[in-house]
Amino acid sequence: MLDFRLKVFFTVATENSFTKAANKHHITQPAVSKHIQELERIYGITLFERKGSTVVLTEAGKILYEQAKNIDSIYREIDYRISSLKEEHKGELRLGASTSIAQYVLPQVIAQFYNYYPSIRLSLISGNTEQIEEALLEKRVDLGFVEGLPSNHLLHYAEYMDDELAPITRRGGLYSLKKYSLEDIKELPLVMREDGSGTLDIIKQKLFSEGHISSDSDLNIILKLGSTESIKSFVRQTDCVAFISKQALKRESELTDIEILNIKGLELKRKFYQVSLRGELSGNAALFLKTIRV
Repeated sequence: MLDFRLKVFFTVATENSFTKAANKHHITQPAVSKHIQELERIYGITLFERKGSTVVLTEAGKILYEQAKNIDSIYREIDYRISSLKEEHKGELRLGASTSIAQYVLPQVIAQFYNYYPSIRLSLISGNTEQIEEALLEKRVDLGFVEGLPSNHLLHYAEYMDDELAPITRRGGLYSLKKYSLEDIKELPLVMREDGSGTLDIIKQKLFSEGHISSDSDLNIILKLGSTESIKSFVRQTDCVAFISKQALKRESELTDIEILNIKGLELKRKFYQVSLRGELSGNAALFLKTIRV
């Protein structure tokens, strides 16, 4: 329902690309340019500047973009409330989740929700905890699920489910079938998630609190990778140790090529959190939470 020109502008601003906006709205790139030019004519000011192959917002464009976020939220709430009165559920729901949750937890939950409400347009983006929190603050997603500790006072966190991190290594490899202590972790070649990952935060907090490390440099981190699947693939081929969610091991066939290490005193239980903007939870986001708890 949002004015189509403003929708096109919103997509260009979010994606930093005329091409992606054209693809999303099923129009040509010249048509995208025309809509932007019409808005610039109405306001009498340039909204974008081209920098190489990308476009960036001007100061006027940034102002319009911030207001367009609010307008978009209002229209989606109107869609939800009107469709509810007609005992229908339509509109859009944009979810964001930390990589492990997006890969191993949410797909079946989203499928369940879709089976109940097939007319609601669903989307899911994944990233590390910091990236999902940023997407919420920028109103690019309506509801997030993260594995990191609550850290941003602008966001509301609620416990979603329990999880536990497991130390893994290659079965039959150099570190297989051995017993370790927490102190030994400093000497092990570690493959970790990237900075900003909730997994990395949990591990560092555990070792800091127990006095085994005083800084990141005390750990022998040989590589940082951006996803759990890439970590598992690396571990299968290399003598090293990694920490991943036990949710990511459910699909491994009897752990034929990956082994869970025995590290005395190590317990990395944690919570997955649902997270949203404080005081701002759209109708479909609330409906999603209600449905998955039934």
